[in-house]
Amino acid sequence: MPLGRSVPKGFVRFSTATADIVVSKAHGSWLRELSGVYEIVWASTWGDSANDSFGAFFGLPRLQSVELNDLPRIGTRKLSHIVAFAGERPLAWVDDELYEDAADWAASRGTLTLLVRTSPYVGLTEPDFERLRAFASAESN
Repeated sequence: MPLGRSVPKGFVRFSTATADIVVSKAHGSWLRELSGVYEIVWASTWGDSANDSFGAFFGLPRLQSVELNDLPRIGTRKLSHIVAFAGERPLAWVDDELYEDAADWAASRGTLTLLVRTSPYVGLTEPDFERLRAFASAESN
């Protein structure tokens, strides 16, 4: 979900108890569509409160949340938590903090893995969404 003060075309700003959030309504429809082929979980520093802000805004069902504690200050900070959560399952990981260590891990996995690095100022884009759809289709074949 985008960060920052500006509200790009096609986005709206709304406030939660703790933050102002800038999102695109398209994100909700994309996530709802993808939930038909993916087990979508929050792997966010928002924790389970992502359900009460983003999830509620997008009309999503309550999603599981990966617990993120003791994040390192360098590299792909969530990597060890995602590794533990994913196990050997196929995985598509969308995040604005995906670096070389995550790419190395993804390349070394014995199962299909897609990393989608988004801009923190734009979030998920339509080309990202299309990559996720194509990956899900390839994974199911």
